[in-house]
Amino acid sequence: MTVPSVRAFLASLGLELHADAFEANAIDVDTLRDLMDADLEELGVSALGHRKKVLTAISSLGRASANPGTGGGPPPLRLALKADREGAVSVARGA
Repeated sequence: MTVPSVRAFLASLGLELHADAFEANAIDVDTLRDLMDADLEELGVSALGHRKKVLTAISSLGRASANPGTGGGPPPLRLALKADREGAVSVARGA
């Protein structure tokens, strides 16, 4: 999921009423991914349900950006374990 702005992100959750507080505290799309429950309380998001909704949506953003092929990070590291006849195991980078 691509987030064009924090205001759009909050509006998609039905929580645009908190957008001014996020903007006043310089919370941008990059900073959004690092927010925790205590941060949301400090921003004035006092309703537990609203905080949970925001945190759940933020965690979805993190998962989506970590998926290969979405441009959200490096491709996964692939390793191959190989054992020789004597039982020694080596690790090799896979393709």
